[in-house]
Amino acid sequence: AWSAPRRVVKEEQPYECIRCGNPFGTRSTIERIVAKLEGRHWMFSGENARRLELVRMCDNCRVDAAMSEDLDPYAGPGRPAPRTTEVYLRDRNSETKRV
Repeated sequence: AWSAPRRVVKEEQPYECIRCGNPFGTRSTIERIVAKLEGRHWMFSGENARRLELVRMCDNCRVDAAMSEDLDPYAGPGRPAPRTTEVYLRDRNSETKRV
């Protein structure tokens, strides 16, 4: 296998950063990621749809853009309160008292 000549198995066009033009990934991969996130993920839907441009940028431009617009990745929707054993037992006891 080592002495066999090299051959191209799959060749794709590179995706160029929308800011600097630096190639950083394959076109099909970036387009697939954008299609999956567009309108489906809270961070890239609604008023945050412009953040999808971050996916189309190389790592250096992405960091610059995120820092300049004060992107807070933890500013998502709130999480539900955890259901602890105490809450479960309290709810169970209150239901048995009603019956």
